[in-house]
Amino acid sequence: IAMSVSIFVMGRLGQTLNLMSVGGLAVAVGLIIDDAIVVVENIARNLHLHPGMKKADVVLLSMQELGAPMAASTFTTVVVFVPLLLLTGVSGFFFRALALTLGSALIVSLFLALFVTPLIATWLMREDEEHKEDTGLVARLLSKYEPLLRWALAHRAAVYGSSVVVLIVTVLLLSRLPSDFLPHLDEGQFEVRYTMPVGTTIQASDAAATTMERIALQDPAVVSIGRFTGIDTNGFSPTQVRQGTMRIRLKPQGQRPSYDEVSSRLRDRFAAAVPAAQLDFHQILEDMINDMSGAPSPIQITLSGPSQQTLISLANTISDRISPVSGLADAFSGVNYDDPTLRVTPNASRLAALNISAGDLGSALQAASQGDVATNVAGNLNLIPVRVSMASVGTGDISQTLLPTAGGVVSLGSLAQVNPNRLSTDITEINGQRVMIVSANYGGTSLSSVISGVQNVLKKLALPPGYTATIGGAYQAQQQSFREFLMVIIIAVILVYFVMLATFQSFRLPLVILTAIPLALIGVALGLFLTGTAFNVSSFMGLLLLVGLIVKNGILLIDVANRRRREGAGVQEALVAAGRTRLRPIVMTTCAAIGGLLPLAFGIGAGSAMEQPLAIAVIGGLSTATAFTLVLIPVLYAGIAGRREVA
Repeated sequence: IAMSVSIFVMGRLGQTLNLMSVGGLAVAVGLIIDDAIVVVENIARNLHLHPGMKKADVVLLSMQELGAPMAASTFTTVVVFVPLLLLTGVSGFFFRALALTLGSALIVSLFLALFVTPLIATWLMREDEEHKEDTGLVARLLSKYEPLLRWALAHRAAVYGSSVVVLIVTVLLLSRLPSDFLPHLDEGQFEVRYTMPVGTTIQASDAAATTMERIALQDPAVVSIGRFTGIDTNGFSPTQVRQGTMRIRLKPQGQRPSYDEVSSRLRDRFAAAVPAAQLDFHQILEDMINDMSGAPSPIQITLSGPSQQTLISLANTISDRISPVSGLADAFSGVNYDDPTLRVTPNASRLAALNISAGDLGSALQAASQGDVATNVAGNLNLIPVRVSMASVGTGDISQTLLPTAGGVVSLGSLAQVNPNRLSTDITEINGQRVMIVSANYGGTSLSSVISGVQNVLKKLALPPGYTATIGGAYQAQQQSFREFLMVIIIAVILVYFVMLATFQSFRLPLVILTAIPLALIGVALGLFLTGTAFNVSSFMGLLLLVGLIVKNGILLIDVANRRRREGAGVQEALVAAGRTRLRPIVMTTCAAIGGLLPLAFGIGAGSAMEQPLAIAVIGGLSTATAFTLVLIPVLYAGIAGRREVA
């Protein structure tokens, strides 16, 4: 029901059902039943504690105990998604859809838990139903947990010291994690753009493409190939005849190696068969995402300076030096040469002496080089132009070419100065300054490791005065997204604090719960480290979700402790009772959330790689955060309550 309503809400808000919204539903599977678990568990507990009470009264009592803390705990999870509206670029586009899906599903699940689940429990649960709390796994956990909690309350300094050690280990682990921008997808198809040298005819380009096509079809991982030469992939707009694109479709995952392995071996075979071709391997969706982020290539080095020739030399040097960097491929200097041209500068005095205008010279040059249309011949469907050109053009010295003019036939050299311009390059300017952009792809490794290698190359390169080199592409987009996500998490923590402030009517109790958040990062770091997953924007989204989930369990725990203290219990006994009461629902909801995220963590299903780092981060964080919630939060609570009450 929660998922259906969430999809309906997205439709009403004009959101389409895309990869991230479906991923949000997958993430929500284990979270939307948390509230129902807490409600059912509390009703079952009260049925056991009040055997003579009517079932309807037990349900009412249970909801009176849970209503306010459950609403507060769910809203703390939902408000963490509000700052995502501040995200820009690709990260904002993707994760706003995921946040909207998750947020609406959690709100609906709270409504169902508060108003529907109690009714179903009234119908299905028996008043005489036996409630066995202290059996099996729960009994074993309680037998270990209660002595541990009492020891921790009596040795708070040791707990604080251990927490500091955990923070230090967390920082060390996070500093050693590789980082990336977006998760690396395996789309099952990719494109290869090829560019032949300047002056290559369309026949030669097609022959080179045919050679590469045959090589690709011999690969056991390839299913089919589509090819375009001299035209774009839409099939409408012409491109340079020396350029083309191959779209290669692969077998389903599980029947072939990864995209990185397939593309690497095809790249080597193409380069060996057609060494003159400049190749660019990229997956289609990743290429679109790069375009959306303003970085057509994952790795970009922008060189700027006043001289075009110096920029060309630097670009070629950098392209050659970064090519050996591990994981980097398809390095291109960005130098795009035009076809060889001739620059003809008329001799004004000579033209005047022969009474020849510049227009006459231009017409004569056109007749000599391209010919003139003399007449048209009727064809089957239209008129066919007949072009007459001089047969002597193209042989010998071009300056000796004879041109027919009004003053007679004269040589081109006697009328103008002819300078061949063999190779001219495209000129690119950004903010009025000439630039050259060196580009490359990467694969089989993380973005951070490749960027580290590129930075080492640039450090060793002595740039002339007035010239700069800046790394952009996916690295620039990653840094911007990381800064924005850090700001989002800070704002989310502030919003969560105000929600808890309104719930507890205390400035210190919210700080007790928030203290567990940085300690939960040890689980995130361990999860990513052990699985070899790079830290990226999806992992950041997992941290954001983790903030709400940690606070949710902490609110339920402290609510019971406060209730016990209002009933007259001491701080220590109130905390022990709260731990015993909330141990089972906290463990159950944590296991449910982890179980719902496991398919994503294992990368099961198409497109799951986008949410895989998120799932790993949340699973790792929840695994350790549960221990900190059940031990550290009671110790901190006891610390702010006063030593005399805990004796």
